[in-house]
Amino acid sequence: KHKGYKMNWINVKDELPKKGCWLIAFSYKDVITAGWDDDRKRFFIGTEYLNNVTHWMPLPKPPINNKER
Repeated sequence: KHKGYKMNWINVKDELPKKGCWLIAFSYKDVITAGWDDDRKRFFIGTEYLNNVTHWMPLPKPPINNKER
């Protein structure tokens, strides 16, 4: 069973990511992993800035390996 972790999309009009945040972004019909440039207030992938991000959410925590417990 899932532990009830709920992820919600955040509208860029309501809130922007924190400095240095890696996230999931929604642009048009695409869901992509991106970064946030706090100095320029823009989402990016590599060296390319994204112009049409409407929503975002933080990346989920990585899975826990049972052998590492």
